Amino acid sequence: MESSVPAACGRKRRQRAWRPKSRTGCTTCKIRRIKCDETRPSCDKCTSTGRKCDGYTTSPATHSDTSTTELSTRDAPIHQPLHEFLALQFLFESKDERESFDFFRTKATTEFGGFFASPFWQREVLQAVGSQAGLRYGVIALGAMHRRYSSGTSSSLPDDASDKLLRFALVQSNRAIRETLNQLNGAKSQADMITLMTSCVLFANMACLQGHQKDALKHVRSGLNLLQDPEREIRQKSTTSASKDHPVSMKSLEDVFRNLEIQARGIMSSADLESWGPKPTNPIDVGVESFSSLDHARQYFEALYGNLLGFLQDLEFQSPPDLERVRAQFQDIQNHFKAGNRMLADMSRRIKTPTDPLARCCINFLGLLRSEMEYFIHHFLCRPSMSFLNATGPSSAFDEGRHFSLMMDMVFQIIEYSPSKPKVGLPTFSSNLGLVPPLFLVAKRGPDLRLRKKAIDVLLAHPRRESVWDGTQAGLIAREAMTIELANMRKELKEQNSDLDEDTVSIPDHLKISSIGIHYTGTRSAKVEFRTETMFMKNELGWARNMTW
Repeated sequence: MESSVPAACGRKRRQRAWRPKSRTGCTTCKIRRIKCDETRPSCDKCTSTGRKCDGYTTSPATHSDTSTTELSTRDAPIHQPLHEFLALQFLFESKDERESFDFFRTKATTEFGGFFASPFWQREVLQAVGSQAGLRYGVIALGAMHRRYSSGTSSSLPDDASDKLLRFALVQSNRAIRETLNQLNGAKSQADMITLMTSCVLFANMACLQGHQKDALKHVRSGLNLLQDPEREIRQKSTTSASKDHPVSMKSLEDVFRNLEIQARGIMSSADLESWGPKPTNPIDVGVESFSSLDHARQYFEALYGNLLGFLQDLEFQSPPDLERVRAQFQDIQNHFKAGNRMLADMSRRIKTPTDPLARCCINFLGLLRSEMEYFIHHFLCRPSMSFLNATGPSSAFDEGRHFSLMMDMVFQIIEYSPSKPKVGLPTFSSNLGLVPPLFLVAKRGPDLRLRKKAIDVLLAHPRRESVWDGTQAGLIAREAMTIELANMRKELKEQNSDLDEDTVSIPDHLKISSIGIHYTGTRSAKVEFRTETMFMKNELGWARNMTW
C-alpha cells in the first residue's frame, strides 16, 4: 500500500505545539523540570519519591497582599494529564459508558468536593479508573446516577425501574461489585484495602443519590472499619511502597471518611450511635502557628469538629462519666478551638476581601463550621452537670439570637457568591459538608421563630443533598419540631382555639424540642422521635413521626 506522505527529504521538521508554561508548581518540581501535581502543603511527586518539597512561590505578577496558596480552592484545577484521559477512552465498551464517565469527569468531580479542591474526586479516582476495573464500573454507575439526579426535581432519585439510565447505572454497579470481589478474592495488601475503601465511598454516594440512607450509612461504616483496622496500620508500616501501588492516597481517604463520619454522626439516633463504633480521634496540628491555605483551615476545623461530636456523643453512654477524663478531653478541644479561631482571624485579616467568589464562599463556610462548634461548646457548658468545667459558668456574652443571625448571613452570602449557583428547581449534590447541617441547627435551635422559619424556607426552597444530609427532609423535620412546640404551648396556655403571634412568641425552654432521633426503618423510610430536654434526660418516649421519601 502506497503512502500519501511525501518523502522524508520534503517534510518539515515537527514542532511541539505551544502551550503556556505553568508557573504554579512547587520549587523542587520546577528545578527537576517535571509536571508538579500541586498537592498542598507538599506535593505528592516529591514526597512519594522521598524528596523534600520546597513549597510554592507566589506569582510575581499579583499586586494583592493575599497569596494564591492561601486562596487555593476548588477553582485551582486538579487536571488529569491529557494522555491518561485519551488512554481511558479505549476502556469503555459502549457509548453509554463513555458518556456517563465524561459526565462524572466534567461535572460530578467538582460538585462532589464542595467548595474546596478535592484530589480524591478530581484526580485520584479518575486515575484509578484506568487500572481498576471495579472502580471503573463504580465511577460509571455513579456518573449515570448523578446525571439522572441533576436533571430531576427532587433531593433523591425515584425508584423507577422503567428509567433506562437508572437501569444502566444499576447494571454497572453490579459489575463493579463482581469485579472488585474477583480482583480482591483473598487479597489483603495495602493497595487492595485502598480499592475496597474507595469502593465504599463510591457506593455510599450512590446510595445517597438514591435516598437509601440506611445503605449509605452501612457503606460509610464499612469504609471506616477498614480505615481503623489495626492490621492495616501494621501492613502500612511494614512496607514503604504501599502508597505508590495505588492512585488513591491514604491521606485523601482519611480526609473523605472524616467528612463522611461527621455527616453520619449528625443524623443518627442515640441507639444507632451506640452501635456505630469508636468515637473519632482525628489528629490535630499541634505546633502549627498559622494556616497555610483555606483548605488547611478546613482540614483543621473538620478534624476538630469530628472530635467534638464524638466527645459529646460519647458522654451519652458514660454512666457515670469519668469527670477528670471529661475535663482533660474538653480542655484539649477548647484549646484547639481557641487556637483555630486565632489562626482563622489572622488569615481573614491577611485575605481581607477576596475578589474570587469561590474564595468568599470558602471563608463563609469556615465561619459556619466555626460557629456550629462554638454553639455546641457553649451549649455543653450550660449543662448543670458540667458546671465543674467552668467555675464562672457559661459566658454571658454569648448571644444566641445574634449568633444564629450571623450564621444565616453567612449562608445567604454563600448562596449569593456561589459560582455554581443552581438553576431554579434543579437539585444539587455534594459529598462534603455544606449548608444543610448549619441550616438545620438554626431551624431547630434558633431562639427566634422568624429566624427558624427563614432557615426552614431555605432548606425547602431548593432540592439540596450533601451526602447523607437531605436538605428537603431536614426542612420537613425542623418544621414538624416547631409545630409540636407551638401545639404544646397552646395546650399549656389553654389557648387551642386562639391565634398566637408566631413572629413574636417565645417558646419556653421546657417545651423546646432538644433531641431529634432518626431511626431508619427501611430503604426510604424512617421513624423520627422528637423529645424535650426533660424527656431526654429521663429517657422518656417522645412524639414519633413516620417519614417516607
